[in-house]
Amino acid sequence: MAVSCVVILVGLISIQYYLVSNVYHLEKRNYVIEIRDSVSVVSDAEELDVWQDSLQESIKNLIFKKLDASISAEEFKKLVQAKTDSIRRIGNEFLKSQEKDYPILKEHPLRYQYTEILFRNDSINDTILSASEKPLVYYGEDFKSKEAINLSHGNWYINKIHQNDDDLGNLQDDRYSLLMRHTVDVDISNWQYVVFSRMKWILIAAVGLLLAVIILFFYMFRSLFKQKKIAEIKTDLANNITHELKTPLASLNLIVKSLQKDEISKDEKKRNEIYSALDRQNKRLQSIVDRVMETSLDQTSEKSSIEINSFLKQMTDDFHFEKHPFRREIDSRKIYLNTDGVQLERILQNLLENAQKYSSPDTEISLKSYQEGSNYFIEIKDLGKGIPLKEQSRIFDKFYRISEGNSHDTKGLGLGLYLSRKLTENLGGKLSVKSKQGEGSKFIIELPI
Repeated sequence: MAVSCVVILVGLISIQYYLVSNVYHLEKRNYVIEIRDSVSVVSDAEELDVWQDSLQESIKNLIFKKLDASISAEEFKKLVQAKTDSIRRIGNEFLKSQEKDYPILKEHPLRYQYTEILFRNDSINDTILSASEKPLVYYGEDFKSKEAINLSHGNWYINKIHQNDDDLGNLQDDRYSLLMRHTVDVDISNWQYVVFSRMKWILIAAVGLLLAVIILFFYMFRSLFKQKKIAEIKTDLANNITHELKTPLASLNLIVKSLQKDEISKDEKKRNEIYSALDRQNKRLQSIVDRVMETSLDQTSEKSSIEINSFLKQMTDDFHFEKHPFRREIDSRKIYLNTDGVQLERILQNLLENAQKYSSPDTEISLKSYQEGSNYFIEIKDLGKGIPLKEQSRIFDKFYRISEGNSHDTKGLGLGLYLSRKLTENLGGKLSVKSKQGEGSKFIIELPI
């Protein structure tokens, strides 16, 4: 199922990308057409053509003067630049005057330039301006950005006969050709901003749809994992309750069979022993039911002022430690907490029972209490197997138990730590754990003073 969802998502992304890409290129093409149509009226103005013809004629005459040695190559360059600058000033003034009627020229200025000038006659081939050199701009300004579109390009080509004097003073015909390549370009450096602005709602819709699908998949998978976890919890609960109930039910079965025997009914001492065993197993069953019921009932606390150190001493004196040496370090000062003694005792009983249950016989269990700032801490430490790091964030979950495969070596419903944390939070405190596998565990209760 996960693979199918990924394939669907990739397919949706691909389709969205294809559609958005097509719209992007279409909008760019339409934008370029709009600019081309808007500025073509100005770029094709008759005034600009007249001044351009004048400049080309002037450059042609300067070329002949250079060939006749009337001017040097250095003078030729200066005169060409001077004539170009003169025409450029006139042309730029005209373009500036057109901005009132064509505001688009402010955002998209024009540039007219020669890209190549070639002269050839019977005796020489002269490259006045090569295609690899910087173009000669005669209208507008050179664009800082490289983002430009070409409005038009063309060649001004002359192939004529030029008469000049030979060394004896006689006129002679000299055939020549002059090629001047020119382009008209418009700056579109902000085209991406304009195109994306026009596509704004399409992009928002595409991204929104994609996010909606991703969120839908996320909630779907989260729901599936949640249902799977609930199913696992139900299975674990059924297994744990079955495991817990098996022993007392088996004992009750034996007790019932024993009570049916004549020798038991006649022996009062044995009968009383069996009644005591019956009472113990009944209490055990009741305890299991109570633990399950506690998870579904609201735990309301009745707080009162308690001298915590005396409370801890009395509680641990009454607690029975089986097969474990017990060490306690309780603060000797009188410290009062506003808390619920019944709930706090239940928390401590759960933690101490777990310490006995999950640590080997004859290993020490300790309880330590101390004040730090405005909080009171109670630490319960054992030297058991410890809790793997990856399990530590889950041990406080309802019905969760650390297990080896599907088997549990120690009886329990997975409710003790869940209830302990819930009760601690109900008292306004925190319950945390520090543990390292093979070195035991330390549970820390933090309560406000």
